[in-house]
Amino acid sequence: MWRVLGCMVALAGCGGDAVERVEQGEVCGAAGPFRVLELDPDQRMFGAPLRVGDRVIYDIGRYDLDNVTEYGPTLVEEQLWASGPCGEAPVELAGGVEDPFVIDRWPDVLLACDPLTHDVVSVDPTGVAKPHPVFLGVASLSGCPYLRWTDAGLVTVAAFDPDLGDLMIHRYPDDPRTQTATPELLLSPIRTQTRGGFVGEAMIRRQTLIRTLDDAALVVTAEDELVRVALADGAVTPVQPDVFAFAVDASGRYVVWQDPVVTGGEPEYPEGALFLRDLADGADAVFLGQGSLIRQIPPLRFIADGLVQVEQRIFRMATQELVDLPEGTYLLDVIDERSWYLIGGTEGDGNFRFEPVTGAATSLFPTPAQPLEPQADGALLLQVPHYRVQGHQYDEGPLWFAPYDGAAPRRLAARATQFGYPLADGRRVTWVDLDDVGKGALVVIDTETEEELRVDDDAYIHGGTLQMFADGVIVYSVADGDRSGVWLARPLAAR
Repeated sequence: MWRVLGCMVALAGCGGDAVERVEQGEVCGAAGPFRVLELDPDQRMFGAPLRVGDRVIYDIGRYDLDNVTEYGPTLVEEQLWASGPCGEAPVELAGGVEDPFVIDRWPDVLLACDPLTHDVVSVDPTGVAKPHPVFLGVASLSGCPYLRWTDAGLVTVAAFDPDLGDLMIHRYPDDPRTQTATPELLLSPIRTQTRGGFVGEAMIRRQTLIRTLDDAALVVTAEDELVRVALADGAVTPVQPDVFAFAVDASGRYVVWQDPVVTGGEPEYPEGALFLRDLADGADAVFLGQGSLIRQIPPLRFIADGLVQVEQRIFRMATQELVDLPEGTYLLDVIDERSWYLIGGTEGDGNFRFEPVTGAATSLFPTPAQPLEPQADGALLLQVPHYRVQGHQYDEGPLWFAPYDGAAPRRLAARATQFGYPLADGRRVTWVDLDDVGKGALVVIDTETEEELRVDDDAYIHGGTLQMFADGVIVYSVADGDRSGVWLARPLAAR
């Protein structure tokens, strides 16, 4: 019990001794760590590597280490590199493209965006052939990571006005390595975003008005009518007139919309009447009260649990009632039918178990803590102020597990950061001692004993997680003179 409670009161006395090196397993036929790609000291990998056939694609950035913001060093140049799984035949792919990805339709075809033409191109992972344009000019509005891929093709909007555009579909060509899609018009005109303007000196925040499903798109016409457009033939089905903003769940069954008549709210986030409808049974709309759909709180995230989030309230579909949440909180996860996991609060970074029937909110942890990836039976918490509230994204602190059942929190690590990843055997890999460019020590922690062992030094964070290659192999980039590059390691568990 002292280890649980004593460490919480006197954290400084609970740290371990000097960090030791972890025993390394074999990687690519040699004792790890094993370098698969050489880089310059000002280069680093960002994002997770991408496997395409027998090639591994690395998104590499060159950074200005003398120009550092609160988000890290400034990106100067992006390059795509490819090699075999163990660094065979490394090659820089065609320059001038970025954001590599694959889609379900072509899992063995490497795609990327050309930032100058806004084309999506297919890229030869061997570096022999030049990039081939597959979809022309499609990333001008949303950017490559936010393109709308559907079973029928790529859905885009060709804007001809700040607020209006044409809804288009680019059907998949048979061979993306040699053919280019021809866009087809589905509907015109549609609203590309919610109505804007100023209230005094405050500018009204705006939100896109296009949502895609596997076989349809939901859009708002120039007359503010929400409609469903079939991607197969462009057939239009009316859904609801007089819509300012809307949200739809992934299945396309439930839709929430906001009426255009402003009833209150902040100038940047005008509020209006909110309604919910089940499109499957055609039932009458349910009034959800007043609120704003522009605040980026997804109202239908927990619709599978029968819950709709509306500002500081939750609508329970089973009982048709609205439940008020404690001030400043929002729903992060559903624990069970009787309780929810809330974060936020008046201080901005609290963690609570909430019972909607009684309205009781029980704190899971006594100090500010940042939630990490969800757990089935409790909250995984980093004991630092949330960086969006008052801390910094590189802050490190003790890592705790706070059970939902009210048991005392258990410390898992004397120190960790929000960047990390659990290994299959329960250990956790994380970065510590991060400097202002996001470089530090890569360590593996036994969450049962809190033992911290060093994997490597001068390792950069990338994407907040570590991509698993196979059987406990992790990949990371190092900036350390002649050691700079992308490395693989397989930290062995204690025997």
